[in-house]
Amino acid sequence: DVLDAIAPGDARALPLSPATTKVRFLPGAALPEGPLPLAGIYCLARGAKEVSIDALAPAEGLMALVESAFRLDVEDAAMLERQLRFLRHVATSVPLRRLRVPEGLSLLGAVTDAVLQDLGESAASAKRHGSRKARLS
Repeated sequence: DVLDAIAPGDARALPLSPATTKVRFLPGAALPEGPLPLAGIYCLARGAKEVSIDALAPAEGLMALVESAFRLDVEDAAMLERQLRFLRHVATSVPLRRLRVPEGLSLLGAVTDAVLQDLGESAASAKRHGSRKARLS
């Protein structure tokens, strides 16, 4: 079970809706209150043979964000324009990465290690070249 793999014993899952088997994940530990800087966004690509992380150019990142965005009303042009403007802001303000992972949960530890290493390298690079972390509001 995915919940057991990512948060064994210290998390709760509440039903999202009676119409679905999906659940809402509630972490066991308290989360910080208030805004925090966004260090990066990892766009998941499943089916890789091994775990890898590659930087995305802002245009590639924008397309990945658009693909992942959920739109209730695809005919509301004003909402689509606002959403695209916001996603463009995110893609040019926040480091975006493609995180390639194998299917299943057997390498979840390796995925975690790769992301933590990448975040450490990103933080070191940001100190040398000026931060690209963003506060999105």
